[in-house]
Amino acid sequence: MTIDLHVTCVSAAPLGSRLEVESTVEQAGKSILFTSCRIFTLGEGDQRTLVATGVHTKKVVGHLQKVLPKSKL
Repeated sequence: MTIDLHVTCVSAAPLGSRLEVESTVEQAGKSILFTSCRIFTLGEGDQRTLVATGVHTKKVVGHLQKVLPKSKL
């Protein structure tokens, strides 16, 4: 279940663009996950342009052991 969700659109991604998504679990508690992501368009060479950022706070119904590997708890 989503507790909080924020998306910030920074620039446009033209139709047909190649995209790269970086996502991170910032913190994992007993029943709540805090995550973030950044989305980029991929240009010539190593050029990346930020398209959007997002953060998501999620309540996990059940046990996190089923969601994350044990080493992350």
